[in-house]
Amino acid sequence: MASFLILLLINPVCAGLYTDSCGMVWNDTALPFEQNNQTAYNEELVASFAPITANLTGEPADFSNLSWSDAFRETCAYMNERYAFTEWRGVDWDALYEIYAPEVAAAEKEGDKAAYYRALRSFAYAVPDGHVLIHSVDDFGAKYADIGGGHGFAVGRLDSGKVIVTYVAEGSATEKAGLQFGDEVVSWNDRSIDEAINTTSIIWGPVKPSTLEGSLLQKQRYLTRAPVGTETTIGFISTTGMRTVTLTAEDDGYDTLARTSIFLGYQVNDGAV
Repeated sequence: MASFLILLLINPVCAGLYTDSCGMVWNDTALPFEQNNQTAYNEELVASFAPITANLTGEPADFSNLSWSDAFRETCAYMNERYAFTEWRGVDWDALYEIYAPEVAAAEKEGDKAAYYRALRSFAYAVPDGHVLIHSVDDFGAKYADIGGGHGFAVGRLDSGKVIVTYVAEGSATEKAGLQFGDEVVSWNDRSIDEAINTTSIIWGPVKPSTLEGSLLQKQRYLTRAPVGTETTIGFISTTGMRTVTLTAEDDGYDTLARTSIFLGYQVNDGAV
């Protein structure tokens, strides 16, 4: 049973920077997106890696002929040996292996590619480095199974600490339930809204945050995503006082992710294009 995924280590000097040091110069980094020309940006980004690629030594590790479990074990050993920032980032590769090896083994036993891919994404996102990523041509339905449903609204945390509604889908069950822009969300399935946000998984965001602020932003975006059919009870404060509603996640084509994307409404950073 062959492995089929690539673990990417993107050079931190170039990725996402717009300087002469990596060959990318954008006086206005929003310009290519405002002109609907993400292609130009992406082409320059890829080209900026050329000088680094030319200086690489040795062939990349290839575990494609191993079983899923063996490949994962070898990947952890390889990263423990070759990853340059283990001490600086405080990465415990043995501990990560102990956490995710059972998930990989369970997926292998069932031949469940979606579960295998989900386990590897969780593993990569547990490494506190935005340049350690998992790349695959297919997610085997795992993304849709996990976050294909939306609750018809999005939230954002203010500097005051309040979490408010920042978007409500027009004509949605959420709108009909009375939730409005600016309402303060205080609870999520009988947990405080802060606890709910802090425990939200962000493994389906392909732009992996490198900072706590970036992680917080993504957790807010993915809070309102869930498997289609998931019921969630939400407590919020509106102009009429404290209210509670129960909403069911519906297939919305990832609408709330597009509405809250940093790319002006595009789902570019959510792997949708």
